[in-house]
Amino acid sequence: MTLGITAVVEQESLELLLEGSPDGTTWPSPPLASFPQKFYVGTSALIVTLPPETTARFLRVRWVVNRWGRGSLEPRFGLYVVLEPIS
Repeated sequence: MTLGITAVVEQESLELLLEGSPDGTTWPSPPLASFPQKFYVGTSALIVTLPPETTARFLRVRWVVNRWGRGSLEPRFGLYVVLEPIS
């Protein structure tokens, strides 16, 4: 899984979580994988290995943003996520 952050304003953070679901409706905790908090523009990669006993048939990426400090408290991130198999 590759996370690319293309735009960010100061004093904010981004958390990215990969969640799995057996039915596409319920998304149990904990997430299958997650990136540590990010604060800056850049690219990060994470190898995700699904356990053999997983019941996940559906995957989704969820992000959580936080903004603090002066000025507008509305967070702003430009980002992309790529999931690709590794042979």
